[in-house]
Amino acid sequence: MNKILKLGLGLIAGAAVAHVAYHGYKDLEEALDAEMLSEIRRRFSQGEIQALWLYDEPDETGDFRAGLVLDGQTKYLSINPKSLVITEKGEQL
Repeated sequence: MNKILKLGLGLIAGAAVAHVAYHGYKDLEEALDAEMLSEIRRRFSQGEIQALWLYDEPDETGDFRAGLVLDGQTKYLSINPKSLVITEKGEQL
């Protein structure tokens, strides 16, 4: 009985640690996304942004791909999450 109780408490403690770690990571990820989107909005604030998107996963270089529709034109971007340097990848009408 004592071993079962210890095993149960160990499982609960492990689940609690996993829960805290997962939500801590998600909060950090959401803050990074918000910071990158804010930087894109600031850089292109001279025009009317009609749509803005950011892909969930970084590419092989660690940069995130993004895009926006600015004054009727679609622009494709790459943003470095550490330095927040934005590189325009292309444009389409």
